[in-house]
Order: sequence, then structure tokens, then C-alpha cells
Amino acid sequence: MAAQALAGYEGVINVTDPEVVDQLLDFIRLRFENELLASGYDQGVIEAATSVDFDDLSDCLARIEALSSMRSSEDFAVLAGSFKRIRNIIKENSETTVDPALFSEDAEKTLFSTLTTVGKQVQPMIENREYSKTLATMLTMKEPLDRFFDDVMVMSDKQAERTNRLNLLTALGELVRKVGDISRTHAE
Repeated sequence: MAAQALAGYEGVINVTDPEVVDQLLDFIRLRFENELLASGYDQGVIEAATSVDFDDLSDCLARIEALSSMRSSEDFAVLAGSFKRIRNIIKENSETTVDPALFSEDAEKTLFSTLTTVGKQVQPMIENREYSKTLATMLTMKEPLDRFFDDVMVMSDKQAERTNRLNLLTALGELVRKVGDISRTHAE
């Protein structure tokens, strides 16, 4: 989208400068967010969608509408709180490779199994922009995630186990972020 918008300004501004592209996208994003706020959408829902992907406005709006419709669900609110907790735990971890052989707790095995199944189920939904269905399917991870947090010490003394658990949570977070950063919808 930005490349197409900038193409018309070739010769007037440096359209190959990444900083120019970033400034243009920031300007468009802020205008888009302000328009949606003025239309009554929740700021947290808007930020949840625009913070993860903003290159396609119609796709972003579809994600905002899905997040907005699911936000009132009690299970979604709990999952959003858990997702915020995940973000705080994983910090800068970006690795998503998980070794099931390192699992020592049933709760981590169950969460990994659920994540794998849900990931396969939602991929075609995401490709088809069926974000409400995607979020409803992702809600099936709520109970295994709650159990994981109740039964598993993420920051294990064993480095390999700790890394594997962080990677599991990072993988879960990456899947959810395909729709939006739902931690931004969580009200304390």
C-alpha cells in the first residue's frame, strides 16, 4: 500500500527512503485510528489490530470488527488477560521452536497439542479473513492455557526446559497476533 502511494511522488520525495515510508504509514495509521475512534470503536481494539499489521486497510478493519464483536465475551476477556501475561513473561523472546521431548508436565503437553491443532484449524480462516471464526476457535486455548499457568513454572531452573516453555508461549502469542495483540483489549 505504501509503495503504491509513494510511487506517485517519485521525483518529489525520496520514495526509497524507509524513514519516509514509515512516516507515511504512521500518518495514515493515525488518521485511520482517529476515524474509527470517532465512529465509536474501542481504542484498545483498534490498537490491537493496527499494532500488528497495518498494510491492508480492509484487512485491518475486518480484524477490528472481529475483535470488537468478541471483546464482550467473558472467555475472550480472560484470554486477553492471559495474553498480556504471556507478553510480560516472554519479553524479547522471539523463538517459537518447541521440543515436545522436553515437556515434563501434562499441562504443557496439552497446551502444545491444543496450540498445534488450533494453528492448523485457523490457518485457512486467517487466509480467508474469517477473523470472528478464528477468534472463536482460538478461545479453545483458554482452558489449556489457564491450566498451564496453574501447573507449570515457566521460569524453570533447567535452562532447556525454561527456553522450551518460553518458546511455547511465544508460539501461542504469534498465532494470536495474526489477528491482533489482544493484550491491548484487556482492561485491568
